[in-house]
Amino acid sequence: MLDRANDPADSPHAGKTELRPVAFRGAGFAPRAGRYAGWIALVLAIGAWQLAGSVGLVNPLFLPTPVAIARAIYQLALSGALWHHLSYSIMRIGTGWLLGHSQA
Repeated sequence: MLDRANDPADSPHAGKTELRPVAFRGAGFAPRAGRYAGWIALVLAIGAWQLAGSVGLVNPLFLPTPVAIARAIYQLALSGALWHHLSYSIMRIGTGWLLGHSQA
């Protein structure tokens, strides 16, 4: 960046303004990823979701709160139904993956 000289009368070209180079003084905005930024964003999103469900802004039939989901998963795990349904889901995923790769 160029800046005007302090006293144009001292310059060899009297009457003309002399420009001199100066060091860049602004650091600007340099975005960088924080170490925990993703985790903080996830916690804030889940917190907003829980708050919206608790206040009644969202119908729990369409979007249950995270606490209700965790409670349901816990109850399914205790009853054994979670493992039953999870095994069928994993089997379907594996079958689809095998079928997809056998045609390649």
